[in-house]
Amino acid sequence: MAKKDPSTVGNYKELQKLNRRYLKIQRKLGNSRNRLAQLELKEHLDDLKEELGWRLLDLGEYEKGLAFYKSLSWETRGEAKYNGTVRGLVEMEYYDEARKLLEKGLREFPKSYVLWVARGVLNQRLGYNLESLKCFQFALKYAPNGQSEALFDVASALSELGDREEALRVLQDLVTRYPEEPRYLAGLAACSLAVGYPRDAVKYYEMARKTGYETPGIYQGLCCAYSEMGLKKEAMEEALEGLTKFPDEAAGLYENMGELYFEMGWISESRDILNEGLKRFPKDRGIKETLARVDDEPDDPDGDNRPTLPGLILLMAMLHKKLGKRKC
Repeated sequence: MAKKDPSTVGNYKELQKLNRRYLKIQRKLGNSRNRLAQLELKEHLDDLKEELGWRLLDLGEYEKGLAFYKSLSWETRGEAKYNGTVRGLVEMEYYDEARKLLEKGLREFPKSYVLWVARGVLNQRLGYNLESLKCFQFALKYAPNGQSEALFDVASALSELGDREEALRVLQDLVTRYPEEPRYLAGLAACSLAVGYPRDAVKYYEMARKTGYETPGIYQGLCCAYSEMGLKKEAMEEALEGLTKFPDEAAGLYENMGELYFEMGWISESRDILNEGLKRFPKDRGIKETLARVDDEPDDPDGDNRPTLPGLILLMAMLHKKLGKRKC
Protein backbone atom coordinates (compact mmCIF):
# COMPACT_ATOMS: atom_id res chain seq x y z
CA MET A 1 0.00 0.00 0.00
CA ALA A 2 1.39 3.43 -0.96
CA LYS A 3 2.30 5.77 1.83
CA LYS A 4 -0.44 8.35 2.39
CA ASP A 5 0.58 11.99 2.19
CA PRO A 6 0.18 13.99 5.42
CA SER A 7 -2.89 15.85 4.20
CA THR A 8 -4.70 12.55 3.56
CA VAL A 9 -3.69 11.17 6.94
CA GLY A 10 -4.95 14.40 8.51
CA ASN A 11 -8.27 14.06 6.69
CA TYR A 12 -8.76 10.54 8.02
CA LYS A 13 -8.01 11.69 11.56
CA GLU A 14 -10.45 14.57 11.22
CA LEU A 15 -13.02 12.15 9.79
CA GLN A 16 -12.70 9.96 12.88
CA LYS A 17 -13.23 12.97 15.15
CA LEU A 18 -16.30 14.03 13.18
CA ASN A 19 -17.71 10.51 13.28
CA ARG A 20 -17.33 10.36 17.07
CA ARG A 21 -19.16 13.69 17.38
CA TYR A 22 -21.85 12.45 15.01
CA LEU A 23 -22.47 9.30 17.06
CA LYS A 24 -22.49 11.33 20.28
CA ILE A 25 -25.15 13.71 18.94
CA GLN A 26 -27.17 10.76 17.65
CA ARG A 27 -27.21 9.27 21.14
CA LYS A 28 -28.20 12.59 22.70
CA LEU A 29 -31.01 12.97 20.19
CA GLY A 30 -32.28 9.48 20.94
CA ASN A 31 -32.33 10.18 24.67
CA SER A 32 -33.80 13.69 24.49
CA ARG A 33 -37.46 14.32 25.33
CA ASN A 34 -37.30 18.11 25.02
CA ARG A 35 -38.76 19.34 21.73
CA LEU A 36 -36.52 22.43 21.47
CA ALA A 37 -33.41 20.40 22.33
CA GLN A 38 -34.37 17.84 19.68
CA LEU A 39 -34.61 20.54 16.99
CA GLU A 40 -31.20 21.92 17.96
CA LEU A 41 -29.65 18.46 17.96
CA LYS A 42 -31.14 17.66 14.53
CA GLU A 43 -29.67 20.89 13.17
CA HIS A 44 -26.27 19.98 14.58
CA LEU A 45 -26.59 16.46 13.18
CA ASP A 46 -27.32 17.81 9.69
CA ASP A 47 -24.25 20.07 9.92
CA LEU A 48 -22.15 17.02 10.73
CA LYS A 49 -23.72 15.01 7.89
CA GLU A 50 -22.66 17.71 5.44
CA GLU A 51 -19.13 17.83 6.78
CA LEU A 52 -18.76 14.05 6.97
CA GLY A 53 -20.13 13.63 3.46
CA TRP A 54 -17.69 16.18 2.03
CA ARG A 55 -14.71 14.67 3.86
CA LEU A 56 -15.59 11.23 2.54
CA LEU A 57 -15.78 12.59 -1.01
CA ASP A 58 -12.36 14.21 -0.50
CA LEU A 59 -10.99 10.79 0.43
CA GLY A 60 -12.56 9.00 -2.53
CA GLU A 61 -15.22 7.25 -0.43
CA TYR A 62 -17.92 8.28 -2.87
CA GLU A 63 -20.71 5.86 -1.96
CA LYS A 64 -20.35 6.61 1.74
CA GLY A 65 -20.22 10.35 1.10
CA LEU A 66 -23.32 10.23 -1.10
CA ALA A 67 -25.18 8.29 1.59
CA PHE A 68 -24.77 11.20 4.02
CA TYR A 69 -25.98 13.73 1.45
CA LYS A 70 -28.94 11.59 0.45
CA SER A 71 -30.02 11.48 4.11
CA LEU A 72 -30.34 15.28 4.21
CA SER A 73 -33.73 16.93 3.86
CA TRP A 74 -34.54 18.63 0.54
CA GLU A 75 -36.70 21.10 2.44
CA THR A 76 -34.10 22.35 4.94
CA ARG A 77 -30.78 21.43 3.24
CA GLY A 78 -31.67 21.48 -0.43
CA GLU A 79 -28.73 23.54 -1.71
CA ALA A 80 -26.14 21.52 0.20
CA LYS A 81 -27.82 18.26 -0.84
CA TYR A 82 -27.66 19.24 -4.52
CA ASN A 83 -24.02 20.29 -4.20
CA GLY A 84 -22.75 17.20 -2.38
CA THR A 85 -24.76 14.77 -4.48
CA VAL A 86 -23.60 16.38 -7.73
CA ARG A 87 -20.00 16.29 -6.61
CA GLY A 88 -20.24 12.59 -5.79
CA LEU A 89 -21.86 11.82 -9.16
CA VAL A 90 -19.18 13.78 -11.03
CA GLU A 91 -16.39 12.00 -9.16
CA MET A 92 -18.00 8.67 -10.07
CA GLU A 93 -18.30 9.88 -13.70
CA TYR A 94 -22.11 9.77 -13.76
CA TYR A 95 -22.08 12.95 -15.80
CA ASP A 96 -25.59 12.86 -17.32
CA GLU A 97 -27.17 12.28 -13.93
CA ALA A 98 -25.04 15.05 -12.41
CA ARG A 99 -26.01 17.48 -15.19
CA LYS A 100 -29.73 16.84 -14.79
CA LEU A 101 -29.55 17.27 -11.03
CA LEU A 102 -27.52 20.49 -11.41
CA GLU A 103 -30.06 21.96 -13.82
CA LYS A 104 -32.80 21.24 -11.31
CA GLY A 105 -30.74 22.69 -8.46
CA LEU A 106 -29.95 25.91 -10.30
CA ARG A 107 -33.61 26.41 -11.17
CA GLU A 108 -34.33 26.22 -7.46
CA PHE A 109 -31.22 28.15 -6.32
CA PRO A 110 -30.26 30.39 -9.28
CA LYS A 111 -27.87 32.50 -7.16
CA SER A 112 -26.07 29.59 -5.54
CA TYR A 113 -22.31 30.10 -5.44
CA VAL A 114 -21.58 26.41 -4.78
CA LEU A 115 -23.87 25.15 -7.55
CA TRP A 116 -22.36 27.47 -10.17
CA VAL A 117 -18.92 26.24 -9.11
CA ALA A 118 -20.20 22.66 -9.41
CA ARG A 119 -21.50 23.37 -12.90
CA GLY A 120 -18.11 24.78 -13.86
CA VAL A 121 -16.36 21.68 -12.54
CA LEU A 122 -18.71 19.42 -14.51
CA ASN A 123 -18.10 21.38 -17.73
CA GLN A 124 -14.36 21.20 -17.10
CA ARG A 125 -14.52 17.44 -16.68
CA LEU A 126 -16.40 17.19 -19.98
CA GLY A 127 -13.82 19.36 -21.76
CA TYR A 128 -16.08 22.41 -22.18
CA ASN A 129 -13.44 24.83 -20.95
CA LEU A 130 -14.99 28.08 -22.17
CA GLU A 131 -18.35 27.19 -20.61
CA SER A 132 -16.50 26.17 -17.47
CA LEU A 133 -14.80 29.58 -17.25
CA LYS A 134 -18.14 31.35 -17.67
CA CYS A 135 -19.65 29.32 -14.83
CA PHE A 136 -16.77 30.09 -12.46
CA GLN A 137 -16.92 33.80 -13.32
CA PHE A 138 -20.68 33.76 -12.77
CA ALA A 139 -20.16 32.05 -9.40
CA LEU A 140 -17.91 34.94 -8.31
CA LYS A 141 -20.95 37.24 -8.39
CA TYR A 142 -22.46 35.26 -5.53
CA ALA A 143 -19.29 34.39 -3.62
CA PRO A 144 -19.64 34.76 0.17
CA ASN A 145 -16.97 36.75 1.97
CA GLY A 146 -13.75 34.76 2.31
CA GLN A 147 -14.65 32.26 -0.43
CA SER A 148 -11.86 31.95 -3.00
CA GLU A 149 -12.44 28.53 -4.55
CA ALA A 150 -14.13 29.94 -7.66
CA LEU A 151 -11.18 32.25 -8.29
CA PHE A 152 -8.81 29.27 -8.15
CA ASP A 153 -11.12 27.49 -10.58
CA VAL A 154 -11.06 30.53 -12.87
CA ALA A 155 -7.26 30.23 -13.00
CA SER A 156 -7.57 26.53 -13.82
CA ALA A 157 -10.03 27.21 -16.64
CA LEU A 158 -7.85 30.00 -18.06
CA SER A 159 -4.88 27.65 -18.06
CA GLU A 160 -6.90 24.97 -19.88
CA LEU A 161 -7.85 27.59 -22.47
CA GLY A 162 -4.18 28.46 -23.00
CA ASP A 163 -4.24 31.88 -21.30
CA ARG A 164 -1.57 30.91 -18.77
CA GLU A 165 -0.25 34.42 -18.22
CA GLU A 166 -3.66 35.56 -16.99
CA ALA A 167 -3.98 32.37 -14.95
CA LEU A 168 -0.60 33.18 -13.41
CA ARG A 169 -1.79 36.65 -12.44
CA VAL A 170 -4.90 35.25 -10.76
CA LEU A 171 -2.87 32.66 -8.85
CA GLN A 172 -0.31 35.24 -7.74
CA ASP A 173 -3.14 37.33 -6.33
CA LEU A 174 -4.56 34.30 -4.52
CA VAL A 175 -1.19 33.42 -2.98
CA THR A 176 -0.74 37.02 -1.85
CA ARG A 177 -4.10 36.83 -0.07
CA TYR A 178 -3.72 33.25 1.20
CA PRO A 179 0.05 32.67 1.52
CA GLU A 180 -0.28 29.43 3.49
CA GLU A 181 -2.91 27.70 1.33
CA PRO A 182 -0.97 24.75 -0.18
CA ARG A 183 -3.31 24.14 -3.13
CA TYR A 184 -2.87 27.71 -4.29
CA LEU A 185 0.91 27.50 -3.83
CA ALA A 186 1.06 24.25 -5.80
CA GLY A 187 -1.22 25.72 -8.48
CA LEU A 188 1.01 28.78 -8.82
CA ALA A 189 4.06 26.51 -9.02
CA ALA A 190 2.53 24.43 -11.81
CA CYS A 191 1.46 27.52 -13.74
CA SER A 192 4.91 29.11 -13.29
CA LEU A 193 6.47 25.98 -14.74
CA ALA A 194 4.03 25.99 -17.67
CA VAL A 195 4.93 29.58 -18.65
CA GLY A 196 8.67 28.97 -18.39
CA TYR A 197 9.63 30.07 -14.88
CA PRO A 198 11.12 26.88 -13.36
CA ARG A 199 12.92 28.73 -10.53
CA ASP A 200 9.64 30.24 -9.37
CA ALA A 201 8.03 26.82 -9.69
CA VAL A 202 10.63 25.30 -7.34
CA LYS A 203 10.07 28.12 -4.86
CA TYR A 204 6.31 27.66 -4.68
CA TYR A 205 6.39 23.85 -4.71
CA GLU A 206 8.78 23.97 -1.76
CA MET A 207 6.53 26.45 0.05
CA ALA A 208 3.56 24.14 -0.47
CA ARG A 209 5.53 21.15 0.80
CA LYS A 210 6.60 23.02 3.93
CA THR A 211 2.93 23.29 4.93
CA GLY A 212 2.80 19.48 5.11
CA TYR A 213 1.13 19.16 1.71
CA GLU A 214 2.77 16.22 -0.07
CA THR A 215 1.33 14.82 -3.26
CA PRO A 216 2.73 12.98 -6.29
CA GLY A 217 2.20 16.19 -8.26
CA ILE A 218 4.61 18.10 -6.01
CA TYR A 219 7.39 15.61 -6.74
CA GLN A 220 6.61 15.47 -10.44
CA GLY A 221 6.54 19.26 -10.69
CA LEU A 222 9.86 19.63 -8.85
CA CYS A 223 11.41 16.94 -11.03
CA CYS A 224 10.33 18.78 -14.20
CA ALA A 225 11.41 22.17 -12.86
CA TYR A 226 14.87 20.98 -11.83
CA SER A 227 15.25 19.15 -15.14
CA GLU A 228 14.43 22.32 -17.09
CA MET A 229 17.07 24.16 -15.04
CA GLY A 230 19.64 21.52 -15.99
CA LEU A 231 19.86 20.20 -12.41
CA LYS A 232 19.68 16.47 -13.20
CA LYS A 233 20.78 15.30 -9.76
CA GLU A 234 18.06 17.28 -7.99
CA ALA A 235 15.49 16.19 -10.60
CA MET A 236 16.35 12.53 -10.07
CA GLU A 237 16.25 12.89 -6.29
CA GLU A 238 12.72 14.29 -6.44
CA ALA A 239 11.53 11.60 -8.86
CA LEU A 240 13.09 8.80 -6.83
CA GLU A 241 11.67 10.07 -3.55
CA GLY A 242 8.25 10.59 -5.12
CA LEU A 243 8.19 7.07 -6.55
CA THR A 244 9.32 5.62 -3.23
CA LYS A 245 6.41 7.34 -1.45
CA PHE A 246 3.76 7.05 -4.17
CA PRO A 247 4.56 4.06 -6.41
CA ASP A 248 0.94 3.50 -7.42
CA GLU A 249 -0.27 7.07 -7.78
CA ALA A 250 1.82 8.91 -10.38
CA ALA A 251 2.40 7.57 -13.87
CA GLY A 252 4.22 10.78 -14.75
CA LEU A 253 6.98 10.07 -12.23
CA TYR A 254 7.82 6.79 -13.97
CA GLU A 255 8.01 8.64 -17.28
CA ASN A 256 10.16 11.38 -15.73
CA MET A 257 12.49 8.85 -14.14
CA GLY A 258 12.79 6.89 -17.38
CA GLU A 259 13.65 10.08 -19.28
CA LEU A 260 16.29 11.07 -16.72
CA TYR A 261 17.91 7.63 -16.73
CA PHE A 262 17.88 7.74 -20.53
CA GLU A 263 19.54 11.17 -20.63
CA MET A 264 22.22 9.92 -18.23
CA GLY A 265 22.93 6.96 -20.51
CA TRP A 266 21.51 4.42 -18.05
CA ILE A 267 19.52 2.56 -20.71
CA SER A 268 18.76 -0.66 -18.84
CA GLU A 269 17.65 1.27 -15.72
CA SER A 270 15.46 3.46 -17.90
CA ARG A 271 13.86 0.43 -19.50
CA ASP A 272 13.34 -1.25 -16.12
CA ILE A 273 11.61 1.71 -14.46
CA LEU A 274 9.41 2.34 -17.51
CA ASN A 275 8.36 -1.31 -17.62
CA GLU A 276 7.58 -1.10 -13.90
CA GLY A 277 5.43 1.96 -14.57
CA LEU A 278 3.68 0.21 -17.43
CA LYS A 279 2.71 -2.66 -15.12
CA ARG A 280 0.93 -0.20 -12.85
CA PHE A 281 -0.41 2.11 -15.58
CA PRO A 282 -0.85 -0.11 -18.68
CA LYS A 283 -2.80 2.52 -20.60
CA ASP A 284 -0.46 5.46 -20.01
CA ARG A 285 0.57 6.92 -23.37
CA GLY A 286 3.57 8.88 -22.04
CA ILE A 287 5.22 5.80 -20.54
CA LYS A 288 4.59 3.80 -23.72
CA GLU A 289 6.08 6.48 -25.98
CA THR A 290 9.16 6.92 -23.81
CA LEU A 291 9.68 3.16 -23.57
CA ALA A 292 9.46 2.87 -27.38
CA ARG A 293 12.31 5.38 -27.74
CA VAL A 294 14.40 3.64 -25.09
CA ASP A 295 13.86 0.25 -26.70
CA ASP A 296 15.44 1.58 -29.89
CA GLU A 297 18.71 2.15 -28.03
CA PRO A 298 21.37 -0.49 -27.28
CA ASP A 299 21.91 -1.33 -23.62
CA ASP A 300 24.30 1.09 -21.90
CA PRO A 301 26.73 1.71 -24.80
CA ASP A 302 29.24 3.46 -22.51
CA GLY A 303 29.37 0.61 -19.99
CA ASP A 304 31.37 1.56 -16.93
CA ASN A 305 32.02 5.06 -18.31
CA ARG A 306 28.44 6.17 -17.67
CA PRO A 307 28.14 9.37 -15.60
CA THR A 308 27.27 8.87 -11.94
CA LEU A 309 25.58 11.17 -9.48
CA PRO A 310 26.80 10.78 -5.88
CA GLY A 311 24.04 10.25 -3.35
CA LEU A 312 21.56 8.73 -5.79
CA ILE A 313 22.73 5.13 -5.61
CA LEU A 314 21.19 4.55 -2.18
CA LEU A 315 17.89 6.13 -3.25
CA MET A 316 17.86 3.98 -6.37
CA ALA A 317 18.52 0.84 -4.35
CA MET A 318 15.73 1.73 -1.90
CA LEU A 319 13.27 2.36 -4.74
CA HIS A 320 14.03 -0.86 -6.60
CA LYS A 321 13.93 -2.84 -3.36
CA LYS A 322 10.49 -1.39 -2.54
CA LEU A 323 9.14 -1.96 -6.06
CA GLY A 324 10.50 -5.49 -6.02
CA LYS A 325 8.48 -6.31 -2.92
CA ARG A 326 5.20 -5.14 -4.40
CA LYS A 327 2.80 -7.41 -6.20
CA CYS A 328 1.32 -6.10 -9.41
